[in-house]
Amino acid sequence: MFEQTDIPEFLRGKRPEAGNATTHAETIDSPLEMLVSVRARGGEEVAFSRAAAAHAGTLSDWIEVTGGHGAFPAPVVAVAALRLIAAVCEEKTTGPGDGGVCSLTECSLMELAEVVTGANFLAARAAAERASLEFDRRLNGKSLGEMREALGVAADLSEAEVAAALAEPSFMPPGSACAAKMVVGADDGPPAAQRSLSSAMSENALEEALSEVQVKTLLRLKGVSTAWRTRARRELCARFCGRGGQRASQPHAQLDEITDLDVEALQSVGPKYSQGLGVHFAPGTGDVVSAGRLLPGLARLHGWGFAVDVAAVRALDLSEDGPPPGEELHSLQTFPRLRGCVVAQSDERAQGDEGAPPLELLLLAAACAASGHVCGVPVQALREDASLTELDLSERNMFRLGRLDNVSARLLAKLLLGNASLTELKIVSNRIGSEGTTAIAAALTSNAVLTALHLSGNRIGAEGAIAIAEALKLNTTLTDLAIVGCEVGDVGALAITRALQTNKVLTSLVVGDDPWNNDCISAEVARQLAATVLASPSLEAFNGLPLKELRAATLTEVSTDGAELADCLVLAGLAKANEAVLTSLALNNDPDFSPGIGPLGAEAIAEVITASPRLTRLDVDDNPIRDAGASAIAEALKGNPALTELSMAIGTRIGPPGAAAIAEALKVNTVLRKLDLDGPFNPFGPSGVAAIAEALKVNAGLTALSLEQVKIDPSGAAAIGDALKANRVLTELNLSTNLLCGIDPYSYRGTYTAAGIEAIAEALKVNHVLTTLKLGGNNIRSSGASAIAEALKVNAGLTALNLSRDAIGPSGAAATADALKANRVLTELDLCYSMLCGIQPVGGRGTYTAAGIEAIAEALKGSRLTKLDLHGNHMREEAEAALRAAAEPSLQLILTEDEWRAAL
Repeated sequence: MFEQTDIPEFLRGKRPEAGNATTHAETIDSPLEMLVSVRARGGEEVAFSRAAAAHAGTLSDWIEVTGGHGAFPAPVVAVAALRLIAAVCEEKTTGPGDGGVCSLTECSLMELAEVVTGANFLAARAAAERASLEFDRRLNGKSLGEMREALGVAADLSEAEVAAALAEPSFMPPGSACAAKMVVGADDGPPAAQRSLSSAMSENALEEALSEVQVKTLLRLKGVSTAWRTRARRELCARFCGRGGQRASQPHAQLDEITDLDVEALQSVGPKYSQGLGVHFAPGTGDVVSAGRLLPGLARLHGWGFAVDVAAVRALDLSEDGPPPGEELHSLQTFPRLRGCVVAQSDERAQGDEGAPPLELLLLAAACAASGHVCGVPVQALREDASLTELDLSERNMFRLGRLDNVSARLLAKLLLGNASLTELKIVSNRIGSEGTTAIAAALTSNAVLTALHLSGNRIGAEGAIAIAEALKLNTTLTDLAIVGCEVGDVGALAITRALQTNKVLTSLVVGDDPWNNDCISAEVARQLAATVLASPSLEAFNGLPLKELRAATLTEVSTDGAELADCLVLAGLAKANEAVLTSLALNNDPDFSPGIGPLGAEAIAEVITASPRLTRLDVDDNPIRDAGASAIAEALKGNPALTELSMAIGTRIGPPGAAAIAEALKVNTVLRKLDLDGPFNPFGPSGVAAIAEALKVNAGLTALSLEQVKIDPSGAAAIGDALKANRVLTELNLSTNLLCGIDPYSYRGTYTAAGIEAIAEALKVNHVLTTLKLGGNNIRSSGASAIAEALKVNAGLTALNLSRDAIGPSGAAATADALKANRVLTELDLCYSMLCGIQPVGGRGTYTAAGIEAIAEALKGSRLTKLDLHGNHMREEAEAALRAAAEPSLQLILTEDEWRAAL
């Protein structure tokens, strides 16, 4: 039958190793007697060693019956395919050689089809698997067109049918209503004269060829043609819809026939992506969610050696079944009720902690079948309500964090993969960390619906930011992202910056520091972020800045809260590059939520001032710009031709050097009309106040100046009084809540002196330009009030005076009343909470007297006052009655808290 030369070289002189091949080979010494002949289609015979034949079930059975004598007929197998099958079977016995797998890699798909057909005929499982793997390698990563060319078929699906096939759940059975009925060999006519692969193989052989093909390749095959869609569906359904992780023995034909689902296998499926259509589709985890909606007969979920009773899960109230507060994410206490629906199928495969089901299985079960809310997430609505487009799970109470944590975020991520309607998700100020954020980011790589995601106020850290950044490189639908106050630091901000360089769809981005986070974004990273934002072709808004309008020079006013350095750098870049039409810029800050623009940001804003000749108003309140930032803005003021209003109040933390720089600018700037430098965190000090006072002597433009809570002491008050004697333009001056008389307005500590307030009073005797003066909260007492009252008798300019919270007492009230009789210009007077009846506003201590009130009531007769505020002075009914009786009808008299609120 064979000559010695017909024996393959790798068989000559070899004997099977112990335990290999069949019992017949163990007693045969001749190499020729070790061989079995198999006759291929066409009559040519191919030699198998008996050891190799043991790996072909049909051939092995024939040897048992015949002893291996004669030639085994294989009329459906080509000789070339038979040689490859023999080589692969031999490799199973002797190890890798030169003729098996290596030769398979050189075969065409048609030749591989012959190998699969032959292996299927000979029951050579190893050869079939190797050929199937090679079949997968040839198709993996190819476009649909390339697949069709390789398989020898033409497209018979419309573009819409292809999109639907690629997007459908992985478990979709071949006989589902949305599929065309398969006709064996009915592939649309192959291109050119190429032979169709399906015409060269039986359906059994084709199934065998697909048995080892990767899931992602099978998912792509659904879009090739009607027939290949059905084949791929059948294979996928068999893999995913069996019990206990086993293949389904009889693949289901319809969705309502499916009772079991292998969620472990489904969860491992990677993203489905249509390169040709440019669309991402949900990965297998999303299919688990879809199963809860599409499979009415679903009874069990399988995975990790456990089975979940779906009906039991659906019947449970899991709203309070999440992880206990403070417990670890993988604690065995997580989902105690849900765990009652899970049973172990195999001790060997049970992979959870201490034999318990893993958290991943519990989350998949909740996403697939739970009702209502789980861990604060509306699972049922996200799974079943197609009208749900917006979801806000943010915490509204600013003094606490919300309920959502990493477990909630992981559950939410799974639901996002199976949801096709939600476009806006807000989960601000919750307890989500890097692990939960990473899960959400992974969902973003496949979710093709969500357009807005707000994660601000969660501690996602650098790791979470990196995950989001990686998702931005793949996601093609998200246009609005907010991750401010998330402790992303330099590493996270840099990752977002690099993602922006490739992302072409994001239109709105909010990213910034947490004021309580030590790992803030550095100046260098802020510069890189700003440069990337300016270069982005898609961004239309950044941290509240309307980039689109600013680029187009169509916006004249900008107001944003919580600005940081990067924002200022962007503004400066836009001001330099575009036509400067901006007239108003407000960069207010809340120090509880943002660190503000800082000194470097103020330097950038100074560049905006220089580049914006039409800018008339600038507000940087509550931004810690410090002396360096104030000095930069002051320098820009020297040459600015337009800015008339500037506010650097509250938390700007400007000290003596900054105040001196502002003073120098005021000496030359004749345009600025209104300047607000209020504290409480602007410690100007005596030298700073003195510098401002000196500037007021020569300034010819400023009409309104506010220096509230900047700790002006008696010497500073004297300096300002001296300046008021020379100044001829200032009409409004606010010196409230300072130390004009040496007394701290909050602790009431210090040594009282009336020298400073007396200097201001002396100035009022000669200054007839100032119309509004606020001295409230300075504890000027009766001595200070008497000095001011004497000035009012001769002052001809002041129309509004505020001495509230000044403890002027009954004698101070009487002095003021005496001044009102002589004064004919004052129209508004505020004396609230000033102990007019001798009683302290807080605590109620003191000796009551109505003398001061009676003096004021007498002065009201014929007074020019239009508004008088006396509330908070503990006056009794008879005193109130006297005032109301004396008041002119045109006078707005405020004696109670209710009247004060109504007047606001």
